Amino acid sequence: MQNEITHYVALDLGSESTAAYFESAANPKGAMIFLQQYAQKLISTKPTYYLDNKGNISPRLKTAFSIKDGVQSAPLPEQHSELEFLDANGQKKDYDKSLFTFFGAADGTRTGFILPNPKIPFQSGAEQIIPKVEPSNQPGTKFNHPPLVIVQHLITQIVRNLILCSKEIKEIKDIDPKRIHLTLTMPNVYSLTHMESIRTFVEKHAGVGRVEAIYESDAVAYFARGASKATDPDGIRTFKRKVLKRKNKKDLRIVTIDIGRGTTDLSLIRIIGTDLSSGTPDTRKHFVYGRTGKSDGGNQLSYVLAEHYNQQLRSTFNKFGQGLVRPLPFDFLTGQTPMGSYQTEVLKQLQDLIEVVKKSFNEDYTIGLSSKEQISLISHVIDSLFDSMDSDWKTKDDYQRLRQKLGEAMILPRRFPGVLRNWWINLRSKNDSEKRQKQKQLSVLKDRIARYVEENIKDLINELEKMVVSREKEESEIWKKVFDKDCTFVLIAGRASQFKPLKQAIYGSFGNFPPRNIQFLEGDDAKEACCKGAVTFQKSLDKPMNADELHGTYGFLAAAPDIEEEAFRAIDTSVLNIDGVTTIKFNTISSYYLVYSTRHRHDDTDPPELQDGATAFLDSFRGAEFKVDYDKRAMVIKVNDTTVVPVPTFGDVDDDIFPKIWPELVRPE
Repeated sequence: MQNEITHYVALDLGSESTAAYFESAANPKGAMIFLQQYAQKLISTKPTYYLDNKGNISPRLKTAFSIKDGVQSAPLPEQHSELEFLDANGQKKDYDKSLFTFFGAADGTRTGFILPNPKIPFQSGAEQIIPKVEPSNQPGTKFNHPPLVIVQHLITQIVRNLILCSKEIKEIKDIDPKRIHLTLTMPNVYSLTHMESIRTFVEKHAGVGRVEAIYESDAVAYFARGASKATDPDGIRTFKRKVLKRKNKKDLRIVTIDIGRGTTDLSLIRIIGTDLSSGTPDTRKHFVYGRTGKSDGGNQLSYVLAEHYNQQLRSTFNKFGQGLVRPLPFDFLTGQTPMGSYQTEVLKQLQDLIEVVKKSFNEDYTIGLSSKEQISLISHVIDSLFDSMDSDWKTKDDYQRLRQKLGEAMILPRRFPGVLRNWWINLRSKNDSEKRQKQKQLSVLKDRIARYVEENIKDLINELEKMVVSREKEESEIWKKVFDKDCTFVLIAGRASQFKPLKQAIYGSFGNFPPRNIQFLEGDDAKEACCKGAVTFQKSLDKPMNADELHGTYGFLAAAPDIEEEAFRAIDTSVLNIDGVTTIKFNTISSYYLVYSTRHRHDDTDPPELQDGATAFLDSFRGAEFKVDYDKRAMVIKVNDTTVVPVPTFGDVDDDIFPKIWPELVRPE
């Protein structure tokens, strides 16, 4: 049959690294696609490679791309997405015409301007932090390519040139790209309209047979469904056996928590299995019983630590650096000039320090890293910092004193101070204001880390549970418990999930739920589970029962409310999901924002808030009555017959975008 699907490919554009995985429809032997295999051919010097946990060249590609001046016109033509990097003989062809540079040189140099985390095209402020470039058709000017356009073209070029042209795909004889089913994984914070805008563009230009999109935490659930392989780590093989041997064979529920560098995504998937006693073939049914998320991930925690170190740097330099030639040229978070090679190296060393420190945290927030071990890492940061300063500084007597004081200031104690009143009582008699200040800063740091854990785990798990409980009331008696140990399992993925206080919070959030039903993915599995699970989902042939269902809250938020009752009207998505149309009425003619929130069931007594990290502004309408149409087949939402077009508005206030992209871009002073 022409264009019959014979191969499945999944692409996960991660905040830290991008991964692609493929399997044939008839063969369970899949493989990660080595996205870095053409690096040497595409750049003129020795490339720098992204490495796996064992120090080998990873099949994944580091998500650190840049954009170049003068190579493409503005606006960006759609044909740009279809550029061919290599010709039929494997020689470089149109790579230099691409707006993007995918690979950097081993010496750290990179053509163009760094493109911050491309997973945040809908983040409020994203359009302001994406570097402006000079268009080829407008020399001497600078142009801001829209974030959505950038991510559409970026994904399509990766598919066409790094996936479809990969040796793993090309070694399959006579494969027709039209026989390839491509699945794109997306963060949960994207609304349906955001996600569909990317999927339709890639489907039009990638040249494959079919393109679908799946939310990341939904895909992770199917990593546990994949057939057990001898190459799986022991923990994964054991977990898969537990799933297969569960007591309730007709029901399977998988809670997934995917804590990446940029977002935190949660889902609860329910799969109703075959009735083994019926003797007739059946189709497994796949339900999404809840899905939520937040536009903060592991990078948010890194930024909290970076802010603390920055505070110590500035205060120490102000106190002990006065005798030196000039003030601090830059710090860890801001820069008076665009980030140069010196600051890039400083941030790299600081990031290495922060990653080691995060790994050393214990469940009780103590640190298993000695002062001596910390100093060995801190010294690299200080060395890189002072490399950017005048050489005659090193001849001054107070230079060594400054280095020593800075090192001491950046050391974290094994145990953080308790509540402020305790250390205040202990220290007030000593009249040591400097020590009291340091204790206060450390106490604040611990509180901020604990709050990060609370907001990214406990609050989100509670939100997910509310969604599921609501569905339980509306549906059958089968769903007796949210977490039933006989058929429910929890799978946690993402690099940031390895933070031990966060792990402890996950275990605590499920109460008496047995730990044996909870599995943390580690190492490369934590990063590759998403794309592998997406392929397993497509091959399972499970029937999605509510793939087009709207989750979270959609509604109209008054631009200028005067009374509580007129501030917000939620759209009844249960009506919209079934009938496809509903009407929202206000008593006052005014401007109203159409918003989407990952939170469950906001109402006029608890309206969503703009720029709260969980609410997306979708569009603005005037009037008092709004007919909302939802075309489930096309996945299009219309208001008063006007199609809602997504704009880059998801997430927090503009300033708060920097924690999500640090250290790729520092905040300008």
